[in-house]
Amino acid sequence: MTDPVDDPVGALVIRRATPGDAPALASICRASFPTTARWQASRRAAERWWRGAIASAAAEVWAVRRASECVALLLVILDESVWKRERRRFGRPSWRDPVVLALRPIALWRILRHRFTARAAPAPSPIGAVSPARAERLWLELIAVAPRARGQGLGQRLVALCEHRAAIHDRSEVRLRVEAHNRGAIAMYQREGFSVTTATPRALVMSRAVDPAILPPREFGLLEKEPAHP
Repeated sequence: MTDPVDDPVGALVIRRATPGDAPALASICRASFPTTARWQASRRAAERWWRGAIASAAAEVWAVRRASECVALLLVILDESVWKRERRRFGRPSWRDPVVLALRPIALWRILRHRFTARAAPAPSPIGAVSPARAERLWLELIAVAPRARGQGLGQRLVALCEHRAAIHDRSEVRLRVEAHNRGAIAMYQREGFSVTTATPRALVMSRAVDPAILPPREFGLLEKEPAHP
């Protein structure tokens, strides 16, 4: 695991996200995932999605702030079954989505091209896959860093935070899914000790065992008091 102690890029605050962070989180995702319709369509729907995730007892959303600016985020899933049900509720598409995408032809082209390519390849088992039991693992749903803050170690820092949260919740493994074309993310996860458990031309499922000796939050910039563990 990369040592996340040093902070050469200025003081950071890593804290649980609040509903007021939803616009910034949606903007980071729009810049980070150009082929995902959820983030490229209606901003209002994307912000609603994030407010739902922040309110969910099945998930934790963490925001990284520098000064008054949100520059990165982490979403981890504690209860995959409950998360699936809740996501269907707050993640429903908006009637505005087709209108917004029609007004953004380049974004629409990227999304359609990606979907056409994805259909040609089988997908690995996504969230909910067996081994280990769901109650024994933490699912890393999403890490995203704003373009202006990339190359500064924030992704590695959030992986460290994810492992710490897994240890707090007594999970033995962290598991994630990453698209096969996202070579930068795959390389980062491999450097952080993740190995491939399932692979197809479309995506990889990766996992790593949780290190019980992971550094506590104060050692890697978690400046605000962490929430009490239920």
